[in-house]
Amino acid sequence: MESEVLATELKATGRDRASFHVCLISLYNSIAPGLRIISALLKREGYTVDFVFLHGNLSTPDHPDPFTSTERDLLVGLCRELKPDLIGIGVTSSFLHLLMRDVVATIRKTIDVPILLGGIHVTIVPERCVDHADYLCIGEGEATIVKLAECLRTGNLRALRDVPGLVYREDGKVRWNPERCPVKNLDELPYQDIDEAGKYLLESDRLVEVDPILEQSCYPTYASRGCPFNCSFCSRDLINDASGLRRAIRFRSPEHVIGELEAAKQKCLNMRSVRLWDDTFPTRLSWLREFTQLYKERVGLPFEIWLHPKSVRREAVCMLKEAGLASVDIGIESGSQRVRREIFNRPEKQEDVIATSHVLADCGIERVTFDLILEHEYERLADKWETLDLLLRLKGSFKLNMHGLSYLPKTALTERALKDGFITEDELEFVFDGGLEANMLHHRWVKPPRPNNADARGLIWPRLYFLTQYPFLSPRVIRSIARWASKSKLVAGAVICVVDMLWGMEEWRPELEYPGLVQRVRRGGLEPFLRAHPGVVFIGRLILAFVRRVRRSLIRLVPGRST
Repeated sequence: MESEVLATELKATGRDRASFHVCLISLYNSIAPGLRIISALLKREGYTVDFVFLHGNLSTPDHPDPFTSTERDLLVGLCRELKPDLIGIGVTSSFLHLLMRDVVATIRKTIDVPILLGGIHVTIVPERCVDHADYLCIGEGEATIVKLAECLRTGNLRALRDVPGLVYREDGKVRWNPERCPVKNLDELPYQDIDEAGKYLLESDRLVEVDPILEQSCYPTYASRGCPFNCSFCSRDLINDASGLRRAIRFRSPEHVIGELEAAKQKCLNMRSVRLWDDTFPTRLSWLREFTQLYKERVGLPFEIWLHPKSVRREAVCMLKEAGLASVDIGIESGSQRVRREIFNRPEKQEDVIATSHVLADCGIERVTFDLILEHEYERLADKWETLDLLLRLKGSFKLNMHGLSYLPKTALTERALKDGFITEDELEFVFDGGLEANMLHHRWVKPPRPNNADARGLIWPRLYFLTQYPFLSPRVIRSIARWASKSKLVAGAVICVVDMLWGMEEWRPELEYPGLVQRVRRGGLEPFLRAHPGVVFIGRLILAFVRRVRRSLIRLVPGRST
């Protein structure tokens, strides 16, 4: 249905804002802080808002649950029941492009309603989305959607021309309004909308009226917007360009962040920790002094943050630790300085990464995770050895988050890979048309061996990096394993088998399968000994994992039995 028809009907009814109904849909993201702020802002302006979470977060990234025919029927039924005047869909990743098209087509078959698309994906590739919706929101969308709702409510379509950041059709042609200036004062925005009323979770072929965030133990939010760095593989600069930011960072005041967390504690009864999802957490000392003092006094929960090696300062980390910092994620992306500098456009040196690990270890941060991008076309054998060497020089215990390189649309690295012949335009189309599961599988760190690199030695490097997470395995031992595995297919294959079994143990809890053994350990007073000797625990878990695998294999041989 043409937007003009709907707008004319709305004007004729003379409806007030409370009777104008907006339905927001989040795709595979129950956190959705941007949409939650938009929901709160619309409500503050007097509009009625419902919120649908089409699947929560990706519980199994390698094999995300599909959008089933049953769920399509449930979504259609809900839309008919809610009778919204405007539907807004947040698309946070290019991986969700195919799903977005599916959802829009499902809605259009059954209900006449204007559809607005927004989010990172829409901002970066609006030309890919413009044929699938009535309106697009480019850049930050808080003010845009409020203005759009007002124009539709009053039927004043001519006023759409004065809404920055909006893309729509007028007289059969696509009209691209000027970009919207970003929100300068983030404190002007409301807290995220979290409550049971008007929230629906659609997943596993069920529709439940619930706000998923109320059930979670970790509350997610942001303290800032923007990133000062310019990584070639990241879409952040494209988002900044759409908003005219050019890598500027805007901070919420400490009081505003703490106020939101206090309100969340009152509503989220299971809240046990906080996750601050800033691209890189603010480390400006004057801001931190106020934030950490208020956090200790009024929140007092463990919290997690992202940091960049160039933003880690000992005084800042110590202040954060004293306030409750329990977990830090650090993006190093490659242990090769050549790859970081020449390929990923990252400024940090090897010494910066090593110094970061010392600061985090010395300040007593409980959980440290380093992010690595592996097995891509720009990585040489020497780079892999350099990555292993860097990991072995890091201080303290840490975890690794290892994954493949995804060539995201329009990023500097994608444009370079196209010119260098490492990817083709047809392969890039896979991001849009491959679907969520196929893209997530491509993003995994474990990739099938290529025809020209099919023996085990080509797959050994992620497994060697994995071993560096165990501090009781000395660098000398791991370097020896690396030398043997690089020369022998047999050794490489054996290492891969053992490490893959260890990898499977990461999420396995033997205490659930062998409770009797755990009770004997506790009664025997062995817990302090085991805490002091992680190598013994490591070997014990490895033996139990081996026994478990053999047991399952034997069970499969018995007719009528299953695991």
